[in-house]
Amino acid sequence: MSDKSRKSIAILMAVALVVIISIIVVALRKQGVYDSTIPLNHGWTLIFHGDTTEIESTEKYAIAEHILRGDSLILKRKLTAEIPQTPVLRFKTYQTFVEAYRDGKKIYSNSESNYRNHGLVGSGIHFVYLGISLVKDRTLELKFYFSENDAWNILPSFEILPAKYAYNDFYARHSIALVVGLFLLLFGILALFLSAGMLFYKMKFFQLMMIGFLSICLGIWTLCFTKLFQLFSYDFTFNTNLEYADLYISPLPLYLLLLHMRYEQISKTLWSGLIIVAGLDLLIFAVTTILNFTDVVHYPQSLWVFHAYVILCIVYLFVTIISNKHKFDAPTRILTAGIFTFGTFAILELVRFHVMTFFHLEHTIL
Repeated sequence: MSDKSRKSIAILMAVALVVIISIIVVALRKQGVYDSTIPLNHGWTLIFHGDTTEIESTEKYAIAEHILRGDSLILKRKLTAEIPQTPVLRFKTYQTFVEAYRDGKKIYSNSESNYRNHGLVGSGIHFVYLGISLVKDRTLELKFYFSENDAWNILPSFEILPAKYAYNDFYARHSIALVVGLFLLLFGILALFLSAGMLFYKMKFFQLMMIGFLSICLGIWTLCFTKLFQLFSYDFTFNTNLEYADLYISPLPLYLLLLHMRYEQISKTLWSGLIIVAGLDLLIFAVTTILNFTDVVHYPQSLWVFHAYVILCIVYLFVTIISNKHKFDAPTRILTAGIFTFGTFAILELVRFHVMTFFHLEHTIL
């Protein structure tokens, strides 16, 4: 069989595998989604800074005032007849200690000790078990205590559904992100094991090791960012620390991979530039981690530093590539195309994040 035939068969098998996996994911999603989820965004009363406001919808309300650590707000409403039996209230918050009360009795709280000790509270999906079959005319009260400045400026979107469907429905609705995150994580672990075996037999292992390291970072970050890591851990603080640590360190294996692949094939100036870029990432990771775990400045507050670093690094790589493209051979051009694609999507993600935050688009498809 010729090389061309083998490549064609390999491509067809890869396409077929992707199609099969996609069909399985779609089928599992359809089976896992609970179609009768009840939105609970209307009818709330907001108490903030002593002012009481009747809210049309939590999804459309933005907090106009500047949020400071230690601020708190209360949301209250009556529960109505359409609430199902054994109901769970599901919603997402960022860097906030939450307490839930039913008729004045506390039924839920998270991360209170971290909040009281000025530690990182973390972000995640709350599953509040209302705990009774008949909830009509009961009063539900939610208290939110902000643990960081500008923790968030919009109210959560609330959903009610039976307890037995609450978790399965959440993971089914995010099944694509779950599959992608788990694939990256497992692929990275496999690559690290293979590179360790190659090291034992004195084979070249560094490139595969860096690919595995990068894949693990991106896989864990994907699961943490989408809050799907709660499948393994319900500790919001641990999950958030893991999310930001993986994000901040993820450029390092990429730059080390580039340095190894282009060893003795690029100019000393470019080589020195890549070393500086890799060193900066290591420095940012070390400093932000120390500040985070000493509760001086937590990871979410230093995110702007990482974003600035990413933008500067991508601009540096793009300028370097464009100015040296006439020197590239075929393999380098392929690598360059990959870097351009990776960098472009990184920039688009930064734009998406900041547009969503600035224009209060948390509850949109963006």
